[in-house]
Amino acid sequence: MNKRAIILIVLALLLAGWWVYAYSGLFAAPPIEIIYQLQPPRNRNANARVFPVSFGLNRDVNPTAIRVWQVDADTGQTLEPPVWDMVYSPEAHERARVRAEEALAKDPDARVRPLTTRAFVYGRRIRGLKRADPEVRPQPLEPDVTYRLRLEAEEGDAEIDFQTRAVENG
Repeated sequence: MNKRAIILIVLALLLAGWWVYAYSGLFAAPPIEIIYQLQPPRNRNANARVFPVSFGLNRDVNPTAIRVWQVDADTGQTLEPPVWDMVYSPEAHERARVRAEEALAKDPDARVRPLTTRAFVYGRRIRGLKRADPEVRPQPLEPDVTYRLRLEAEEGDAEIDFQTRAVENG
């Protein structure tokens, strides 16, 4: 084989490898999946109307926004405004990063939580995010109502519908 044939074969193999990498999806990260779970209410929140809702993800993500809307039972459309609206905050993200670095500086063996998120609870603080409107607190969830959670992250977006359940106080 001459030199030109070897160069063409190598170029063809490189082009084929690039195509497999870029278009086949073999090396793509799996899509973000969300699951939800209704938690038993804690004693300090004995007057809760619904079970607290926690969300889990199939992998760590860097969220840029988390929103929850009530879903209209007849049309399946979301009702505005969102009942919970969190957005990325460079300031909050930087504060969390600095705290982690300070903890490691004090104790190199300290366990520091990563800045990524794998689980969160409705209405609670999430590292690196802040309320979209500081004046608007998360709305209490209504019993036996369907809601839609939308997660936007650097790694992709995901959505899930979930239904709350009333707490039996007795």
